[in-house]
Amino acid sequence: MSDIEAGKSKPAVDTVVSIYKNFECSLEWLLTGSIKQVDEEKESEYHNLQTTSLESELISAFRKLSTENQLEIFEIINIKLRR
Repeated sequence: MSDIEAGKSKPAVDTVVSIYKNFECSLEWLLTGSIKQVDEEKESEYHNLQTTSLESELISAFRKLSTENQLEIFEIINIKLRR
């Protein structure tokens, strides 16, 4: 993920779809890095994409985990969200 953020590589389609589904962010923003039509709803959505320091720390720690452990974390998050 850090290579993608640094512009050193491009994400696979399944990675983009997974991010889109899990974080409910704008697909246009994920694919282009911008939102052409800015209305109040899209502007609010864009601002919600900015990460807090805690979110950044979680992402950094998550990236250090093996794929198996990342999947386990997703399962735990889904359990927590069902409550």
